[in-house]
Amino acid sequence: MKLRFPSFWLKLVLANICVAALSVAMLGWLSYVKSLSMAEEQARSSNGQVLQQYQMRAESMLRSVERQVFQLAQSQRVLLAVRDSLSHKDFAFIRELEQDLNRLQTIDLPVRNAVLLGLNGNWMIDNTGFNLHSESFDTYSRLKGLEPWSLTRIDVPGDSPRDAIVFAYPIPDSFSEPEGLLVVEMLADDFNRWMSDAAKSVRSRFSTRSCSRLSDPQE
Repeated sequence: MKLRFPSFWLKLVLANICVAALSVAMLGWLSYVKSLSMAEEQARSSNGQVLQQYQMRAESMLRSVERQVFQLAQSQRVLLAVRDSLSHKDFAFIRELEQDLNRLQTIDLPVRNAVLLGLNGNWMIDNTGFNLHSESFDTYSRLKGLEPWSLTRIDVPGDSPRDAIVFAYPIPDSFSEPEGLLVVEMLADDFNRWMSDAAKSVRSRFSTRSCSRLSDPQE
């Protein structure tokens, strides 16, 4: 004699199986969506922290440039220089000014050139040395009408004109018509590369710190 399984109970078992399978599938899908959302939120948070740290580092370095320019522009040697009509006979004094300008190029930024102009004497000192009544003097002297930080085109020896970021500080800054000008210039391409390297450095430190936290259950 064959036992016949009541169709009602069979349908009930199948319904329970379907409900359980659907519940498991729904729970799995919700877990996946939640995990994906958490991963995206963590990625956004990490990127935000990296960008914030990078921005703070860049701003800190630019402020460092400004501080050093201010200090040099207000030094007694520079103030005396811009009020004088220097010539090649003042080589000892010019050498000291060149050393002062070279220090601006040792900071942790891609400073291409640091230039000091005596606007009344039509002289300038940069990384090529002392120049009197040069064509470059007219180019740099026009920067006194720009904002302290500006993007402009400059002539690069042996190359075509390039975009440059310049910081031009009038000397002394209390006069309506300055007697001198202190200029720091960075090629835009060099600065962009520096920014990229800085961002990679920040990301590397952040990733190392994050991995360290994950490996330490007490944090």
